[in-house]
Amino acid sequence: MFLTNWIQRSYIIYAVITLTLLPSVQLLESRKHSLVRRNYRHNCDVQYINVPFFPEAKCLGTDGIRYSCKKESCNKDFQFGYCQYIDSPNTSLKGDAGPKAPYYYSTGPNHIQVRVGNEIFGCPYVPKNSQRQSCNSCVAEK
Repeated sequence: MFLTNWIQRSYIIYAVITLTLLPSVQLLESRKHSLVRRNYRHNCDVQYINVPFFPEAKCLGTDGIRYSCKKESCNKDFQFGYCQYIDSPNTSLKGDAGPKAPYYYSTGPNHIQVRVGNEIFGCPYVPKNSQRQSCNSCVAEK
C-alpha cells in the first residue's frame, strides 16, 4: 500500500516539475552544415530557378551547394532593376531599361542573366542589383 501511494505521488511531482520547466527549454538549432536549416535565409547568390511547374525553387549560393527550397519561403517582391534585352551575337544589352521579377537568374561575367516568361534580359551589376533572392525552408541536394 505504501509503495502504491508513493509511486502515485511521485508521478504527480514529476508532472508538476515537467510542466514548470517545459516552457523554459529551447530546442537547439541544426548544425551549420546540416541538410535541413529552418529559419535561416539561404541567399541564391549565383543562380535561382523558380519554374511554375516545378514543386520547389532551386537555389545556388557562393558556397557551391545547390538547395531545393519551398517556393513560399522565398521573397515574393524580389526584382532586379535596369534590365534590358540581351543582343544575342555580342551579348550586349539593348532597348529600354526597366525592372524585372525573374523566375530564373544566373550571374555571369558581364551582367546578371534574367529570364521572365520566354524573354531573356541582362541586368547590370549596379548597387540596386546587389541583392539576390533568398529562401528559408531549404534542403541541400546531394
